[in-house]
Amino acid sequence: VDASETITHTATGGGYGGVSARLRLAISDSGRTGVDYDMDEDGLIEIATLAQLNAVRWDLDGDGSPVGTATSSYATAFPNASPGMGCRDSGLGAPACSGYELVRDLNFDTDGDGATHTGGASDSGDTYHNGGSGWDPIGPNATPTDTTHFNTVFDGNGHAIHNLFVNRARNYSGLFAALRGDAVVRSLGLPNARVQGGQGSVAPLAGVVAGRVEASWATGVASGFSNVGGLVGAVVAGGTIVASYSQASAACVTGSANLAGGLVGGNAGTIAASYATGAVTGGCPTANKHGLAGGTGTATASYWDTAASGVTVSAQGGGLATAQLQTPTSATGIYAGWDTLDVDGDGDPNEAPWHFGSGSEYPLLSYRGAGLLAQRGDIDYDDDDDGLIDIRTLAQLNAVRWDLNGDGAASSGGYYTAFPNATSGMGCPGTCAGYELRNDLNFDTNGDGHVTSADPGSYPKWAPIGGTFASTFDGNHFVVANLTSHNGGSDPTNIGMFAELSGTIRNLGLANVDISANKASAKVAPLVAYIRNGGKLIACWASGRISATSSGTSVGGGLAAYVLSGGRLAASWTAVDFNGADTYFGGMVGHAEGTVVASYAANPRIRAEEAGGAFANSNTPGVFRSSYTRASDMSAVGFHAAVAPWIAQPNTNGERTYDSYFDKDTTGINVAGGGQINATGKTSAQLRAPTSAAGIYANWDDLDVIGDSTAD
Repeated sequence: VDASETITHTATGGGYGGVSARLRLAISDSGRTGVDYDMDEDGLIEIATLAQLNAVRWDLDGDGSPVGTATSSYATAFPNASPGMGCRDSGLGAPACSGYELVRDLNFDTDGDGATHTGGASDSGDTYHNGGSGWDPIGPNATPTDTTHFNTVFDGNGHAIHNLFVNRARNYSGLFAALRGDAVVRSLGLPNARVQGGQGSVAPLAGVVAGRVEASWATGVASGFSNVGGLVGAVVAGGTIVASYSQASAACVTGSANLAGGLVGGNAGTIAASYATGAVTGGCPTANKHGLAGGTGTATASYWDTAASGVTVSAQGGGLATAQLQTPTSATGIYAGWDTLDVDGDGDPNEAPWHFGSGSEYPLLSYRGAGLLAQRGDIDYDDDDDGLIDIRTLAQLNAVRWDLNGDGAASSGGYYTAFPNATSGMGCPGTCAGYELRNDLNFDTNGDGHVTSADPGSYPKWAPIGGTFASTFDGNHFVVANLTSHNGGSDPTNIGMFAELSGTIRNLGLANVDISANKASAKVAPLVAYIRNGGKLIACWASGRISATSSGTSVGGGLAAYVLSGGRLAASWTAVDFNGADTYFGGMVGHAEGTVVASYAANPRIRAEEAGGAFANSNTPGVFRSSYTRASDMSAVGFHAAVAPWIAQPNTNGERTYDSYFDKDTTGINVAGGGQINATGKTSAQLRAPTSAAGIYANWDDLDVIGDSTAD
């Protein structure tokens, strides 16, 4: 950024009770504020979600200004956008928005069950199922000369869009309907695409191309009436495909004029340095099935596999045996010149987009960071190479229970259903060391406000991730919403998202939990039942409700039920409502023997046999530092009937509590009572008054949050 710019971090709404799901970077520059969706200042609006990909249809010229009534829908996909989407205007030395770019892989299998289009039918649990019609191609069902077709840059940056499914009775079907003359799609992969039911011009990438397709590829299936292609349906005069390939099959239906081609159905433009290996089938005449492309255009140094395609003729391109296509391991022989291409049309003929691999594989694209794993059918589940396996679905979250040490070596075949086609070592640069969320998750998958068996791909009776989780789980400040657990499934005594922790859970929010327990001696909490020696819960939060009824004493907490000696809870908060009988409940922790630092409780209600605004009890004195509680509506019921604003039943040896407070107004208790050592009562106004680490908060900065003996 320039010296004239000021960087601020702004919390954007996560959609759950107004609580931030993730911090985004905002720019303040000459009065311009909001979320910057062009962080690399290249003039391309960054796409990180399927919703943002879908929003491209409302801005086909890529300037960030949606047309007509679509403004609000576009703003939902790109919330709190800075004016101009963050693209710099030419007066500041960089272009205004001129297109879009992917910043991560996307996957239409949003529920992670691997059944996006099994047998040709879309999976109703996926977000873009659309009643079985699947994805609506970007652009109208109109002739390619229509001015409302896509007409700007879409840069895949080497990323892939997995499991595209289109099943619509229309012309011009694919990810895009058509690419107009100024449109460019580059460095994009479409693995396992299925585009079917279309009429004319059907293919994974685009129905019709009048612009350019550069260094892109597809696998899967395309079927339709005419101009059916493995990558593009039709290329019109002036259109270009360069350094691209398809391993998708193309099938045309019966009809004397219908065409199908391994790369392009009908080409009247230019194809260069490209190939196809997919089967070309269907009911149209044999003469209309082309290994590379039909039509009257030109194809230079481009080929098809005669064995894999099942056809030996093509209007364009050269037919070769599999071994001939796989044998060259450099830009020699049939691939001479493939390393001196002008891929992006900028006049520089010295770009080398291909990776030739071994003598037993086809060339793959390495242009602009294109990943080889996805092209080989393998998936890298650590795409940022930080050693943490990426979780993007509820199924993948559930699969953590089969790999408690986080190395990706699972104990159940169900793990590999959740992480299909995983590359060796899950893609971690060394041994994997845990998991991380890459997006928000919501157990209410159908959005009706209830988590039941009617929610496709959900877990309405979540069983805690059992055993002892001994690795790292990083939420990356994302939110898991509407987790619902009743009696903990197979482990009715340890109830929560995790059963036991000796590793680290950090940066995770749980919104609107619904947890209940009616088993004797249950340990119940939103995040984890037991934090054992060495376990750490850092920068986490929870909201929702817990209820507990049992004939034997249960222990519960707003974050964790137990923090044992050597365990740590820090920089966390809770607003969980608790209603229980024969239960010990603490606003933050039920039974606290370890360390709690820089955390707070804001429970709207605590009703328990032992009700503590911060903690219920402990057998061994814990250490509590720089924390507070503003729990409210506190009451005690049952045999012991103990209620206190800090610890309901303190250890007789005395807890070590430092610089910590309780709100006398919200708790309704004016004095600490027995054992509330160094937990001082303050009014709400007193707790709110300091606006910095001063006064009562003088010792609240420079704290050792994570337990590494370093001030944070």
